[in-house]
Amino acid sequence: GTISCDVTFYTTFAAIVASGRTYGGDVEFYNTSNFNGTTNATLGETLGATVIITGNLSVKATGKQNLNIDGLTNSPDVQVGGNIDYTGTGSGSESIDMGIGLWTVTGSIDFSNGSATHDGTLLMNGTANLIANNTTFFDLVINGNTNTVTVTGSNTKVAGTLTIGNVADGNSDTLDIASGFSGTSTTVGSGVVFTASGSDSITGSGTLIMQNSSLETDGTLSANVRYDATNGDL
Repeated sequence: GTISCDVTFYTTFAAIVASGRTYGGDVEFYNTSNFNGTTNATLGETLGATVIITGNLSVKATGKQNLNIDGLTNSPDVQVGGNIDYTGTGSGSESIDMGIGLWTVTGSIDFSNGSATHDGTLLMNGTANLIANNTTFFDLVINGNTNTVTVTGSNTKVAGTLTIGNVADGNSDTLDIASGFSGTSTTVGSGVVFTASGSDSITGSGTLIMQNSSLETDGTLSANVRYDATNGDL
């Protein structure tokens, strides 16, 4: 079913489940507890569920209790039409375990006030910012309708495959590794950096670090590149 309004999940006193459905607005997970420990909010009630959020997804811990969004237990596919952000002001930590499902995000992602774990595929299909805060994504895909995703802040890591664009769509998709942020870089640990058509690109004044991985480019690569063979062959 569809809920056509903003939804807040209040997780202060007990764990909660956000069932697989369409949420036709913003979704907020909210915790005010000052007890120790961590409260979990599980995405999807069963394996194979799909959670669709047409607005923003925010995680907000205003006390000292930690708040974790559990996308691993049922590993649903998740679609977010807006931004993902940690908005809490308390001392409790905020985190998302994204599981092994496909996450499709149209807006920006800001993990700068918390952490995230990822073992599936993240598809960013809008013009947006990605502040990963040293998160390691398994597969990261930048592919929309001529969209640019700008990596800002600290290192963004990709353990599997980084894919820019889609050869079949003819659009110009771009990963921009921004300048002006100390240490901004994108590290690819074991996969392939692949710009999928001649019009797709990796740009910016930051650094693309190829760590034990191969590089295939059918588009334009104009960022700084560093090859790192410390832990194995390239």
